Amino acid sequence: MLAIQPQQIRSRQYISRWDREILKALEENGRALIKDISKKTGIPRDSVNYRLKRMLSEGVIKKIIPICDVMKMGYPLYTYLFFELQQFDADTEKKFVSFLKGHKNSVYIARLTGNYHYLLAVSSRDIREQDEIIRSIVSKFPNLIKNYHTALLIEETQYDTFHKLIDAK
Repeated sequence: MLAIQPQQIRSRQYISRWDREILKALEENGRALIKDISKKTGIPRDSVNYRLKRMLSEGVIKKIIPICDVMKMGYPLYTYLFFELQQFDADTEKKFVSFLKGHKNSVYIARLTGNYHYLLAVSSRDIREQDEIIRSIVSKFPNLIKNYHTALLIEETQYDTFHKLIDAK
């Protein structure tokens, strides 16, 4: 499956009708060949190829990656950890983020506004592993982490990439 991750856009990129058609085709089938996208959209192959390369180079499409079902891979617990930090500078924050990125169970990391500074999603095999993950993070940064909360994913009720935004003009 394809994940189209939007680039943090400071000034909006122009996305043409053809670009939107190509993106929609990829949303439906991230493994589609250029010839299949061309056939589905009616856009010439060379144009599809050029536009895909351009959207990748401009960061409209950040990555083409598989979206794995972590449960089928033996990691049935998917937990969101919300971290409130205290008294930190850029260097400490960089070390914290680097540690989170390097953790083998780390699936998603985001910097937030509001009551929490960071969101971390982790996958684990069982509740003990989940507890070990949380303890390892908290013990590594005891003076940085002021507070944290966890939320265990029960069910994804909707998973969309960005097809709704593709149609927005």
